[in-house]
Amino acid sequence: MAKETLKRGLDFIGVTCVFFCHDGKGSFLLHKRSPKCRDERGAWDCGAGALKFGELFEEGVKREVREEYGVEIKELKQCLVRNILRTNHEGKQTHWVAIVFACLIDPRGVKNGDPEAIEEIKWFHNTQFPTPLHSQFERHFEAVRAAGIVPQVKEKKTIALCASAKFFREVNKFKKDLQQLRFRVQAPHGAVLMERSKDYNVTNIKTWFRDGNYCKKTAFINDHFKKIAASDAILVINQDKKGISLDLIK
Repeated sequence: MAKETLKRGLDFIGVTCVFFCHDGKGSFLLHKRSPKCRDERGAWDCGAGALKFGELFEEGVKREVREEYGVEIKELKQCLVRNILRTNHEGKQTHWVAIVFACLIDPRGVKNGDPEAIEEIKWFHNTQFPTPLHSQFERHFEAVRAAGIVPQVKEKKTIALCASAKFFREVNKFKKDLQQLRFRVQAPHGAVLMERSKDYNVTNIKTWFRDGNYCKKTAFINDHFKKIAASDAILVINQDKKGISLDLIK
């Protein structure tokens, strides 16, 4: 009988060290996930790796930064411990505990230490992060910001975008334009998924019409309500739909 290998996060709770490497001046080192990654391919991420048996948190994050970026950490700060329950790309429930760190490093020594999983690495100022970002990035970065790692500058205003799923392509165009104007933008989760997959077929997002899983719809709505509540303004992006003109509802 073949020996079965248990997988972290699936068969038992996985513990991951998430690290935001920064230069102390407001810029952060991100990497683009390669096509060979198990999920969220093409998304920009900070960096993370599973804690090994017997490792202290600090030992695990130092090892991971050394492996992925080839540098030693000059200063280390723990920012958050978070429970992550979500469904992976295969539709299976996963469970991870994320320990989020901010790591001051010397940009001069950085290199891509894992080209199999990392397509490219690049420095970005904290006001100009690329898209698409990893699905957990913004939640974790807020903890880094709250820990005082990001230099204090004039706070950007946050705009929440709202629209019917039919217009999510337009939502993503507005999102890029607003980010160029240095606004922080919150888009519906469905629009984020469409931008990442380049698939704007609404039926591939609204799967509850096929499988009856309306809990997914509820999760999407609740997620965006939280984004709206935390924003400074709302921009509604809609056009004529199903023969109903916007002029009729003004």
